[in-house]
Amino acid sequence: MPPNGWKNWDLDTAIGKIRKNSFPFPVLQLQADSDPAQPPSLLKDVPVQCPNIRLEWITDTGHFDNFDRPEQVAGAINRFVNAIR
Repeated sequence: MPPNGWKNWDLDTAIGKIRKNSFPFPVLQLQADSDPAQPPSLLKDVPVQCPNIRLEWITDTGHFDNFDRPEQVAGAINRFVNAIR
């Protein structure tokens, strides 16, 4: 959780901190397609703004995608790790 809680969290500031020039490491963002806390529309432009981020959609799940769809999450992580080797 951000230091001041989610109420004051700013996605643009967070993205700025992980742009390719200031955070040169590959990043995997797992996004649930039906997450009410983080709607997909909120993150759809992240890969465009930060080319070093790989956005993987976890389908048919809400906020707890790692519990609801562990196979999809594991597959996304495996693909990511294999791609950056």
